[in-house]
Amino acid sequence: MQYSEKVQQDTAREKVLITGASGYLGSFLFEYFSRTIGKSYGTWITNPVNSNNTFKLNLLNPDEVSGLIQRLAPIIIIHTAGLTDVDGCERNPRSAFESNVQTTKNVVEAAKSIGAKVVYISSEAVYKGAKKSPYSETDDTVPVNEYGRTKLMGEQIVKDSTVPYLITRVARIVGGSPAQPLSRFDQAIRALQQGSETQADSERIFTPTGNQHLAEVINWWIQNGNPSAVLNVAAHDAITYMEFLQRVASELQYLGKVTEKPLGTYFAPRPKYVTLDTRRLVAMGAPVTTVREVIDKTVGQIKKTYGN
Repeated sequence: MQYSEKVQQDTAREKVLITGASGYLGSFLFEYFSRTIGKSYGTWITNPVNSNNTFKLNLLNPDEVSGLIQRLAPIIIIHTAGLTDVDGCERNPRSAFESNVQTTKNVVEAAKSIGAKVVYISSEAVYKGAKKSPYSETDDTVPVNEYGRTKLMGEQIVKDSTVPYLITRVARIVGGSPAQPLSRFDQAIRALQQGSETQADSERIFTPTGNQHLAEVINWWIQNGNPSAVLNVAAHDAITYMEFLQRVASELQYLGKVTEKPLGTYFAPRPKYVTLDTRRLVAMGAPVTTVREVIDKTVGQIKKTYGN
């Protein structure tokens, strides 16, 4: 295949493969693990990544997936690729299934063939959102939209396999990212920087997942040889998304305005009461964080990416 010569001389002991390395989270994790692990590889499908260690890969083609993974022989595969547009998933369930379920099946089967571990990025959307206290990993999973349903199906594929795994249930992910085109979060930040308006919901309290914190939890799991687990990864306290953006903009002295977007105006239903119980992180000795720390790291990342 076209990438065989590119990887055949690689003998690094620790290797991580990140699917979706051109995306908002994947691009951040690719840079993070390129600094912290012996060798990091990434995949992309639409938006090329400027690195010799990334490869164009159709994750819906099991032969392509198996071929690349067998050649790279990673010890860890972090599966971030998928369709994260909640409204887009609701409008096109078939695309949601292919992107979030079928790709997961192909990745897991290829991982199994070489004995690799899998880190699967799941979502708070697997919970119903009717409970007015934080959801723990043992609570019932009753998704209210197509995105949540496909993420839960992906979880089940990982659990039913024999591969060692970490399933991270994350809230809305925040933080600066090198991804191009810009993520919705980065679009909001750029609008605020330019003195424009951006919308955010103020009805739903959430426990934000900082991209740096998520990377640190994954790295902790890898480095400590932890057993398979499902972990809520988020700050231990909560905030509304509207207030989060307002506080970030205030710290950066941006003059843009955050206005309210009611939950009822979204195409797909949203779980209204979803905060994540992170006591399992504490019990296992994993890195933990607070909203204040997530804001501080987000501000630092934005300054690095966009300046003031």
